[in-house]
Amino acid sequence: MKVRLPLEAVWPTGFRWLQALHLDHLLDITGLRFMLLVGAVISGVFGFSWLLDAIQFRCLQHSPWADEGVGKYACLVKADGEKHRCCY
Repeated sequence: MKVRLPLEAVWPTGFRWLQALHLDHLLDITGLRFMLLVGAVISGVFGFSWLLDAIQFRCLQHSPWADEGVGKYACLVKADGEKHRCCY
């Protein structure tokens, strides 16, 4: 299945830039490219939320669940990600 994003109708200037840079083939979305895009968006949102927490030092604020255990290292755990979630 191949779907083409309608960038030409939505943003003609951007579409012309993609054509000038020979990148207009990126608008053809296949199943694999869609799955990779979704994964990249999820990772980007998670990274952005961690960055905002780290910039605002929100992960260092005192909270009842952060007194013991892994909660003491909230910034470190968020930086490491939840890839080891199964093992806690």
